[in-house]
Amino acid sequence: GVMSMTGEPDGPPEYVGNYFGDPNAGIHGALGICAASFSRTMTGEGQYIDVSQLESLLYLDYINFPLYLMSHGEIRPHRFGGDFFNICPYGVYQAKKGYIAFAVAEHQWPPLVKAMGMPELATDPRYGTQVARCARRPEVRKYIEDWLQTFADDETPLQILYGARIPVAPV
Repeated sequence: GVMSMTGEPDGPPEYVGNYFGDPNAGIHGALGICAASFSRTMTGEGQYIDVSQLESLLYLDYINFPLYLMSHGEIRPHRFGGDFFNICPYGVYQAKKGYIAFAVAEHQWPPLVKAMGMPELATDPRYGTQVARCARRPEVRKYIEDWLQTFADDETPLQILYGARIPVAPV
């Protein structure tokens, strides 16, 4: 289940922290009603709607099931902590006053490190690709968190990153 995939890799499963089963099934039900209403408008016939809470929850784990199934079990998903398993940086980072969430795609790495005043990291082979950054995730985290600590507040680095079109947000 979701809890088995939540938490640090070497730690126990963690509580997800919010109720999402019922609302998620409700959203799927509402979408089913919209689709049925559209179908009735187009065909004049009604629809039977059947929403399973379990099936609705499977959608929320859209990475692990396909990885496991499409690899015929060779890829065995596991907990990967607060960072996304194959994108770096992608997670929550300590700023001066609070936390900032980063979601940096491959093409956004050069503008990120340029905004941080470290453009050389864009071409450094240790950090130049997602694969390389994921292999050195603690080092990438340190660069970012050290940079965030140089500001007296969290708003200034956010504005710099917004200006560089880096997807970040305060937590």
